[in-house]
Amino acid sequence: MAGCVNYIFLSGVKVDRRHAGFPENMRAAAFGIWSGISGLGLSIGPLIGGLIVEGAPWQMIFWVNVPIGLLALLFGNFWLAEMKGERKPLDLPGVLLIAAGLTDLNKATRRVGVRWK
Repeated sequence: MAGCVNYIFLSGVKVDRRHAGFPENMRAAAFGIWSGISGLGLSIGPLIGGLIVEGAPWQMIFWVNVPIGLLALLFGNFWLAEMKGERKPLDLPGVLLIAAGLTDLNKATRRVGVRWK
C-alpha cells in the first residue's frame, strides 16, 4: 500500500524534476533511460531480495538500502545541480484531508473479514 501511495503522490513530481535538468532535445532520451532503469530494477529487485533472504536472516533485507542511499548521496552531490522552484505555501487542509483519507483506507483494509461492531 505504501508503494502505491508513493507512486500516486510522487510520480508527477519525479517527472517534473527529471525533465527540468535536461535541455529540450535530450529530455526524451533521459526519460527513456530512466524508464529502462526503473524496469530493470523492478524485474531484478525481487530476485536479489529472494537471494538475500535465502542466504541471510530476513532482517538483512532492510539493510540493502543503506549502501545504496549512501552511494546516491555521494554521487548526487557531484552530478546533480541544485534546482530551486517557485515556493508555495503548505496546503494544510489538503494535507489533513489526505492524512484522514489514508487513515480511513488503512483502517478499512485492516478490518477486511472482521465483523463490524
